[in-house]
Amino acid sequence: MKIPRLARVILSGLLLMCVAASARAQEDDGNPANWCRNGHFPSYKTEFKQATVGGNWTARIHFLNDDDGCPSPEVRCETKRYLITGDKVLVSKTYGQWMCAWYQPQKGSETVGWLRADKLIVAAPPAPL
Repeated sequence: MKIPRLARVILSGLLLMCVAASARAQEDDGNPANWCRNGHFPSYKTEFKQATVGGNWTARIHFLNDDDGCPSPEVRCETKRYLITGDKVLVSKTYGQWMCAWYQPQKGSETVGWLRADKLIVAAPPAPL
């Protein structure tokens, strides 16, 4: 049975929330503010939200790493991984004009890295019942 992409993103988000609850003792305190890493993503002290790559971008939106001086618009910060319009991610903390994002493709492993906030449409949290 094939699970739709949106369902996988939502399930990944729920899993992250469970992991975050058990990882409270390993908060990201003391780490550089520009860190956006797979192993730390669930422990960030921010609300996780779903976002969609929006707009009519003709170019690929590359993830940026968190090496020294990154994220920045410099090519040296770009990774080989990228998104296109319509792709959905989970986002957490921000760093200037960048958002830390987690992407799970249909095949292969996840990618965590910085994306430009102005390329993302962040979903509003659902209203309480």
